[in-house]
Amino acid sequence: MRSYTRLLLLLSTLLLVGNTLLVLFADPLNLFGLARLPGVNAFKNTYSDYTRIAKPIQVEWTAPQRLALGSSRAELGLRTSNEAWAQAYPGTGFNAALSGASIGELHDSLAHAIHTAKPRSVVLGIDFFMFSAGKPTRYAYPQLLAGKDDGPIQSANRRLEQLRLALFSPAMTRASIRTLRKQKPIDDEFHLDGQRNNQRELLKLREDGYERAFVRFEEGFAHSTWTACQDNRFSYGVASGNTLARYQDLLRMARDADIDLKIFISPVHARLLETLDATELWPAFERWKRDIVAATEHVNAEVPAGRRLEVVDFSGYHRYSMEPLPLAPNEEMHWYLDSSHYHERLGDQMLQQLFTGLTGEDGQFGVALDGTVLDAHLARIRSAQTAYREAHPGQQQRLRARAQEQLEQRRRSGERCLAPGNLEDQAPVTS
Repeated sequence: MRSYTRLLLLLSTLLLVGNTLLVLFADPLNLFGLARLPGVNAFKNTYSDYTRIAKPIQVEWTAPQRLALGSSRAELGLRTSNEAWAQAYPGTGFNAALSGASIGELHDSLAHAIHTAKPRSVVLGIDFFMFSAGKPTRYAYPQLLAGKDDGPIQSANRRLEQLRLALFSPAMTRASIRTLRKQKPIDDEFHLDGQRNNQRELLKLREDGYERAFVRFEEGFAHSTWTACQDNRFSYGVASGNTLARYQDLLRMARDADIDLKIFISPVHARLLETLDATELWPAFERWKRDIVAATEHVNAEVPAGRRLEVVDFSGYHRYSMEPLPLAPNEEMHWYLDSSHYHERLGDQMLQQLFTGLTGEDGQFGVALDGTVLDAHLARIRSAQTAYREAHPGQQQRLRARAQEQLEQRRRSGERCLAPGNLEDQAPVTS
């Protein structure tokens, strides 16, 4: 009996050691860096499934000075090695943006970065959809995040949990096996600094085509991304879950940590803006911009001598967002990957403006918003929208027909939302 027990313990130990060595070598989350061998483990094809585990650990372990935050738009489009950004803030950079991120998740991500990495510069891309009350209000893995009042015991427990999830979990064993089995160029999903690989997305587009990619995102946003409510309401939520309140708390955290925070509204292709209007949410979109500006100005007013925060708008109908779709099968778009995601080339244009001076191209791309310019700015976008429709006859009708089809599906199967909707009675947060 004792021999059997010893054999069982030996086999269990060997299995544990073998599994640990497998995960350390495959390194599916780009955490350990023991070996990065082309054709063997260089491409991390499962990383996208575990970014909410990997990225807070990477932020804590690498302590970047430059940090990108936002949704998948920022995850694809913001190079932390951008020359203008790196010159302004030398050191390492990391893209901590998350696909489908809510403002609540970004709030918690920034708090974790402040407590562990202490970045000097943060670029935050915000989007209309991430402020919807239906999005998560907290980070999915709070046990991985540092708290303001963490002592040695809490820090040790957090690091143990990080190792458990990243090294000893069955999910990481499966991810390691898949990493070693799939090493084609299309499996190269992410760069080491957390940015999603644009070249990999272009390989996918060669298979799917731009038109299919555009339609997929336009239908998805109309169906549930902007709002999942049956009655098409958009809301910030109530009480402690109010997304505007979370946004303001994020601004205060950055200010109190003496971080240079650059905030911008992400650009999307004109077709997605047309879909937004066809989904009957354009008034809520404009109201959101007004409320974001008001919420930011309120935080600015709290500390008159402090550094002023700006919201820079890169959305609208400018020469970048109106880029036509390619006609030839192998032709690539220069500024966009689909109707929702901009190429890193456009991200470089934005970072150049954010760190060397705004130019406001076409009166829309790179405009610092405040209460004195907002009305004229929104009117300018509406005027450009009209001109765009005149130059693209029939497109709005096709987009509207698809959007209405998605709305009808949502009216049958969407969520029954309880929070006040469409922002009619929701004044900007001033607490």
